[in-house]
Amino acid sequence: MKYNTGSPEAVIGKTFRRVRSTLTSLTLAVALMLALAGGTSAQLSVPEIRIEVKAAFQGFFDPDSKTLSKNIEAELILRDAISPDLIHARKTITFDRNTMKASVTFSRLFLTEAYISIKSKNSIETFSKEPVVLEHTELNSYDFTTGKSQAYGSNMLEYDFGGPKIATLYVGDVNADGIVDGTDYGLVENDALNYATGDLPTDLTGDEFVDGTDMLIVEQNSNDYIQAMIPPGSVAKPVLQTGKKTFELMQNYPNPFNPSTVISFGLKDASSVKLSVFDMSGRELAVLVNQNLMPGNHSFKWDASNLASGTYFYRLDVDGEQLVKQMQLVK
Repeated sequence: MKYNTGSPEAVIGKTFRRVRSTLTSLTLAVALMLALAGGTSAQLSVPEIRIEVKAAFQGFFDPDSKTLSKNIEAELILRDAISPDLIHARKTITFDRNTMKASVTFSRLFLTEAYISIKSKNSIETFSKEPVVLEHTELNSYDFTTGKSQAYGSNMLEYDFGGPKIATLYVGDVNADGIVDGTDYGLVENDALNYATGDLPTDLTGDEFVDGTDMLIVEQNSNDYIQAMIPPGSVAKPVLQTGKKTFELMQNYPNPFNPSTVISFGLKDASSVKLSVFDMSGRELAVLVNQNLMPGNHSFKWDASNLASGTYFYRLDVDGEQLVKQMQLVK
């Protein structure tokens, strides 16, 4: 069950989990010390947590065979159930292309509850839908593939085959900053134009060629503002939920344009705002506004007289949250 983070229920729930986790950890620690003090006669083993995770990755997932195009290396991260910014443990694991499963063992880990998250070299870090109770005497299993609801904030792409659904982690976060945006698109496009090959972060399909297919994936995810969804309690700000956005970024007008266009956005509250324009490589070309603004609609003109035809991006930063859109200059 989920509560608003500021509600009495949420406070009670967090307090209960913290007390339970602390007591269990202390019990394990005392038991371990007693076992060690007992020498060879002690039968208690060192605490060990075994975890098996199943996950699929957008671009690498083949809907026909329901397998991955290759084995995928990623990090499995155990984040604190109360404060997810705190990492208790992390290890590199390998997902088998056929079973889409990976397993890992953590030794000497006094932990009873944690968020499980997965992050590959170009995927969005994806959290379990809620903290997972971890057993020390049996295998702990978590399956991200059974539906996007298995991720916190339902932050996965879901395939519907008319029967059981399969969810995949979003890819395209090439620069690993937690959001798929114009900068990532520029990196993928640059490698595609240079016919780059190999096991690169810009290869979003696992075929070791960076091409138009990879560009389509990162472009779609950028247009959909795909970014990491952070559970409450983290130092990082939670991503604004649908229907609760405090700002809106409109499509520039006209678009395509030559040589100038107007970019508009709306603010629900007084906010610290930065509106910037970038080229395909992610280079910042202009800052149209960088100041505190009052609630309401705002518009700014951008003149591209000195630039060549092509695709450009504009990004709106409002109190640490971002939205990105692209526009086309045609001369």
